[in-house]
Amino acid sequence: MKKVLGSLALFGILATGGMVYAQQEIDACWKLNNDFDFEGAIKAGKLAVKKYPKNSKAYQCLGLAYYNYYTHAEMYFDIRRVNLNYLNKFRDLAYKNMKKAESLTDNKEDLMYIYKQIGDILSVDYLGSTEKYDDALLYYNKSLNLAKELNNTDIQAAVLKSIADIYNNKGELDKALSYYEKYLSLEKNEEKRKDTYEKIATIYTSMGELYKNKGDKKTAKEYYTRAYNLYKSIG
Repeated sequence: MKKVLGSLALFGILATGGMVYAQQEIDACWKLNNDFDFEGAIKAGKLAVKKYPKNSKAYQCLGLAYYNYYTHAEMYFDIRRVNLNYLNKFRDLAYKNMKKAESLTDNKEDLMYIYKQIGDILSVDYLGSTEKYDDALLYYNKSLNLAKELNNTDIQAAVLKSIADIYNNKGELDKALSYYEKYLSLEKNEEKRKDTYEKIATIYTSMGELYKNKGDKKTAKEYYTRAYNLYKSIG
């Protein structure tokens, strides 16, 4: 699943960003999500929203648990045989709980993450389902605007890449390239860490694919070479 790792990578930020909640059920939900125990996270999240029905974080964590369960369906089902309508209900529950989380907070930092996660839910292209891309772009742009206002470059980079991926999947290659360039510009200004180099190398590969699809084999080769050299430099 293309969106899974991005959401999980943000978990550590989510767990420490904004207000710190000491409620046991909410903490358990976040931890179980981080441990890839998504069934356990759903159970803890259900307890959390029952005990704290006005707590945005409880619904946010439950929504993330449903999303992770949906995008890791191969851990629980034989994908070749599972009923798609049954599987989609977990995506719908993820969306429902994220929207509830949105309605319960006016904290800009919390909303930045929630908007990003709603975008992830709407844009997941499981089994080629891409009908929600335009709605996803709306939420990603809301998250991006708040990330700029709050000077959160991690979320800015994540959202820029997600927007680029959507345009890539929609076949709007020039728009995709534009957002990949914005992503690269932001990441190159960050501290040079191994994970940063890996992200940049991945984008170079994606841009190589884009230029190949546009028929520009020369530029495609240049980006493939950049990706190869960067991967080689970081071992």
